[in-house]
Amino acid sequence: MEPVNDHPSTERKIRLEPLKVEDFPLIRPWIEPRVFRIFHEPVDNAQLKRLLTKYESGRPQSLGLRIVRTSDEQLIGVIHSTIDWKNNLAHVGQIVLGDLMHRNAGFKVEGLMREATRIQDGYVSWYSMSILEEEWKDQS
Repeated sequence: MEPVNDHPSTERKIRLEPLKVEDFPLIRPWIEPRVFRIFHEPVDNAQLKRLLTKYESGRPQSLGLRIVRTSDEQLIGVIHSTIDWKNNLAHVGQIVLGDLMHRNAGFKVEGLMREATRIQDGYVSWYSMSILEEEWKDQS
């Protein structure tokens, strides 16, 4: 029998799962090469494969994760991060959202890098955000 959650407000709003090649058609329109300079037009599967999890010596060196909204099981975004095993941390390089609800997932804004990236017709600002392992676990 499955455990019952008596406190619906503590249910996770999102779930992270491994990114799959089958997700590429949905996430392709979210990728803006002018902003994410690791991509170029047209964004194809070969480029998107860079976002998948990569292993070295049996350990993940980078993680490609899909963000799923638990209320309707909809894919709403993608996270790509690299893992620093020596310091026991992960650095999130890209968060690509098709739905802006990710701000409510427990991440804290640590700073705004205003006009950090120049694009053809202007600049893009970046937020530096983080969540500690304890904060993530407290959400469940």
